[in-house]
Amino acid sequence: MKKCLVVISVMCLALLAGCGGNKVLVCSTEKTSLGVTVKQDVEVNFVSNKIEKIAQVYNIKVSDTYKSAMSRLISTYQTQYEKLYAGSTVKVKQVGDTEIKVTVDTDYKSMTDAEKKKSGFYGSEDYDVNKKSLEDKGYTCK
Repeated sequence: MKKCLVVISVMCLALLAGCGGNKVLVCSTEKTSLGVTVKQDVEVNFVSNKIEKIAQVYNIKVSDTYKSAMSRLISTYQTQYEKLYAGSTVKVKQVGDTEIKVTVDTDYKSMTDAEKKKSGFYGSEDYDVNKKSLEDKGYTCK
């Protein structure tokens, strides 16, 4: 009987530990303009229906016309994304001859209100509200 109670107690604790309401919202979009295609993937991690972390990846593919300007483009993107996503970790690297990959990792909880406003996720931290907001902006979410 004691073994049965111990097993049931352990199972109940395991179930309760997993009930923190953790969710991950994964969305993507792709746009092309003036010979530049930008594919953006966004992953927003929620704990107890509050934004915890945001990971964004931008894959920027330029036409061969811009091939000779890649180093300037990388420098420009680094500066722009660091300014836009102050408080986040931004990495920019060249992938192949005509592609740039930008990763932006954000610890949302540690951001100031001003940084949160610039991030585009300021306002409601609710999963459903953010999903609808991203879908309204043309993202496809899973």
